[in-house]
Amino acid sequence: MLLLLVLGAVFFFIDFTQGEQAPERELEQPSTEWTTAPEGGVEVDLPDTPMRVVPEEETTPEEPLQGEEQ
Repeated sequence: MLLLLVLGAVFFFIDFTQGEQAPERELEQPSTEWTTAPEGGVEVDLPDTPMRVVPEEETTPEEPLQGEEQ
């Protein structure tokens, strides 16, 4: 009886330690090629001009911020 208990404990210990190790997956590099939009996707109309960084306008304390009410 004691032998069955010890064998059961060893079996569960081995099963438990093997379950912690996640199988190694091969990491695939993302494709750098452009693809077409999926069917049923949302159509987006992007502007032809390139995006650029525009500095923010500074406001003085006397000026209310846009959206604020006095």
